[in-house]
Amino acid sequence: MKDLTFDRLMEVLAEKLATRLLQEPSRLYPRLLTLDQAAVYLGRTREDVQQLSISGKVPTVRADRRVFMDRLDLDQWIDENKTGWV
Repeated sequence: MKDLTFDRLMEVLAEKLATRLLQEPSRLYPRLLTLDQAAVYLGRTREDVQQLSISGKVPTVRADRRVFMDRLDLDQWIDENKTGWV
C-alpha cells in the first residue's frame, strides 16, 4: 500500500467533502435564517425583508421573541417572483 502522507490524507478528505456537498448543497446553509441573514441571502435590505414578513408574502417562524425565515420559503418566493427577459 502506498504511504499515506498528511498532505495526501487532507486531499482525500477534501475530495470526499466536496463530493458530499455537491450531492447536498443545502447543507452549506442553515435552514432558518434571521432577518439579517435573510436580507443577505436575498440581496435586499433588512427593512425590505421585514416588509415581506409583515405583508405575509413570506412566512416567518417565531421562537420566543426571535423571528426567523425558512430558507426554503425564501427560495419559493424567489421562484414565484421570477420574470422573463424584458
